[in-house]
Amino acid sequence: MTKGIYKRGRVYWIRYAGLDGKTVYESTGSDKFRDAETLLLQRKQGIKEGKQPEVKRIANCSFKELAGQYREWIKGRHRSEPVKKYVIAALVERYGNI
Repeated sequence: MTKGIYKRGRVYWIRYAGLDGKTVYESTGSDKFRDAETLLLQRKQGIKEGKQPEVKRIANCSFKELAGQYREWIKGRHRSEPVKKYVIAALVERYGNI
């Protein structure tokens, strides 16, 4: 197997050194080794040219907003939903605006 390519579940991931020397881990989103190999070569070539792919940023939100999204997500999925709602309510009371 090529150095810098590994599999997590069904999907291949790549690992390479960025412009600053830090290790970058990136999902290929593919279950094909050839796709991972191609993407790794593209990333390494970009680093040689002084370009690094843009990092995807997730919008900031408060703990209260995140807890609300989680409460919606667990509806009907977990038998422990009532207990989780109780615990989340206590955490929101304490950390809601963080």
